Amino acid sequence: MASFRILLISIVMVAGWQSTLVAAAGTVPQDFTVWSVGGSWTCGGRPTSITQDGHNHLLFTNENGLRSKGSFLNTDTVVATEWENGLRGSVQDGGNTIQWANGTVWYRNQTGYGQSGSLPSLSDAWICDGKPTSITQDAGGNLVFTNQMGWKSKGRFADAATVIATEWENGLRGSLQDGGNTIRWANGTAWFRSGPTGVRLNPTESLLGGVPSQGRLPSLGGAWICDGKPTSITQDGSGNLVFTNQMGMKSKGRFADAGAVIATEWENGLRGSLQDGGNTIRWANGTAWFRSSPAAGAAVTPSLAGVWTCDGRPTSITQDGSGNLVFTNQMGMKSKGRFADASTVIATEWENGLRGSLQDNGNTIRWANGTAWYRGNR
Repeated sequence: MASFRILLISIVMVAGWQSTLVAAAGTVPQDFTVWSVGGSWTCGGRPTSITQDGHNHLLFTNENGLRSKGSFLNTDTVVATEWENGLRGSVQDGGNTIQWANGTVWYRNQTGYGQSGSLPSLSDAWICDGKPTSITQDAGGNLVFTNQMGWKSKGRFADAATVIATEWENGLRGSLQDGGNTIRWANGTAWFRSGPTGVRLNPTESLLGGVPSQGRLPSLGGAWICDGKPTSITQDGSGNLVFTNQMGMKSKGRFADAGAVIATEWENGLRGSLQDGGNTIRWANGTAWFRSSPAAGAAVTPSLAGVWTCDGRPTSITQDGSGNLVFTNQMGMKSKGRFADASTVIATEWENGLRGSLQDNGNTIRWANGTAWYRGNR
């Protein structure tokens, strides 16, 4: 079963959880990421299990049927608070092994839950229309869904690719898509996993903001095409996006994670999967955008949009589909700009047109005034 990281946040989803979350906030750091460990495990060839909800609540059941509440102490350490005065376990092997301090070892059950086909692990924080939702899954494949309004429903798997929220709408069915990272419900809503499978999220990521750390985000600003017609994406230094489709319609957008974007004003949050090294966006409605290739003889200008640093302080560049640039320096001062050629930019409102040379495959800008900008967080 694939493992994946989920973002730990201290959002109170249900009033009944409030005291637990507040207590955790006082003793457990809230700025790290954790593995999704909910599901079936084994110890010494005998079944064990972990139940995990959308936050940092764990329930361990050992091979003797004994239970203990627990939590993550940090990214790779769990604690069973009711065993041995707080038994600690080290999460190893990509989240598939737990090495306990008492010498026992738990292994993730790779064969699922005894049903035909392996069931995916859905225990995680999710989002719907930009608002947090969650799923709790136990070792028997039983589910509890909590929607964006805090309403709960028990649920189950109909099969490996379908879930049923048995207490909503006479058994609301949801189709698992996008490698188990999207649930498209029969009522037209969609849930998106807040953390991509197999990717450790940066601690600064937020389920509410939905914008991962800028050091991990691809640069999408520039010209694109769809069905042979021009489209474009504008991206600023905070990861905010503006999509313009082939009909000239615009939508604000954001990154759901490093491999997916959401056009928040199209189709109740149209999701696009980044493929082909970030040069293709395959949208959930079946359309595809391809990064535009320049016309014959035209200069190939790199995509510079995103966060940069200068002397360890944040700077940024916004780039639209026409190659227009906006630079923001470490003091918050802005300048419009443009490409002089494929390896040179000009900040037209600084120092009578401050020129910068692109080096290091477009990851460094060495300015004529002696300063240097580096892509990402350094």
